[in-house]
Order: sequence, then C-alpha cells, then structure tokens
Amino acid sequence: MTKEDVYAKFVEHIKKTNQVEELQIDENDNLLEHGYIDSLSMVDMIVFLEEQVGREIVIEDYDIRKFYTLKSIYETFFQDHLVSSN
Repeated sequence: MTKEDVYAKFVEHIKKTNQVEELQIDENDNLLEHGYIDSLSMVDMIVFLEEQVGREIVIEDYDIRKFYTLKSIYETFFQDHLVSSN
C-alpha cells in the first residue's frame, strides 16, 4: 500500500465519520486541532488503523502525537512495515 493509498483510506474514513462528502486534509494537518476528529472519533480511527495494519495497537506504547497527522500515522505504522517487507 502506497502512502497515497493510506492517506486516501484515512480521509475516506474521516469523511464517513463526519458525514461529509468533500474533505481536503494535508498530510501535516493536526487532525484534532483542525476538527477532523475529536476524542471519540480518535478511538474509532485507532480501531480503523488496527484493521488496516492487521494487529492490535497498544496506545500506551506510542506517543499520542503519532496519531495526530496522516504523515505521522503513515510513518509510524506503515512506512517501516513496507520497507521491511521488501
């Protein structure tokens, strides 16, 4: 899965959660500060993330800031996996 694929999946998930048709999120936008997610939808997004990576994510093992932007989510949970699988 490419970085663009990951971003697209998360944007689609956030659009469904917020019940909006159009949504532009920059990879560096803080999802909480910009109002794309709140504390409740953060939990939902982490469950979605677990589905995408195929494993449970123990939140306490990560700095909470790793969940704030599309870029940090990708770098933390997808980039290393893609590199190590090549």
